[in-house]
Amino acid sequence: MNRRSFLKTMAAATGALAGMAIQSSTVHGVTAAVLAPQPVDLAFNGRLLRGTADGRVLESGDNGQTWQQTADFGSHCAVLDLMERDGQVFAKVGLRNMHFTLSSPDARVWRTLRNSAA
Repeated sequence: MNRRSFLKTMAAATGALAGMAIQSSTVHGVTAAVLAPQPVDLAFNGRLLRGTADGRVLESGDNGQTWQQTADFGSHCAVLDLMERDGQVFAKVGLRNMHFTLSSPDARVWRTLRNSAA
């Protein structure tokens, strides 16, 4: 592998690992490390939104002191990213080796935009 290919591969891997953290667990004396999605936050329309590893979107109107669920995409999914553009909030949701993007004007009603390989 030449240097350019190596750098492209590392950049792709780094981008794929954004928002992930290493978690370890020990079972029968064997410790295993796994990558787990971390919560992602977004300030949107005076509220704080949080996407979770178990497929939920939560909102807080008091800067994270309390949270209420506004969406549940299923515990088999992970909210990988939240972003805002043109008054809409977008959620990138992962499912196995795929992800899909949803949009919402209010973080309550969501529409699917596209499907992509992760």
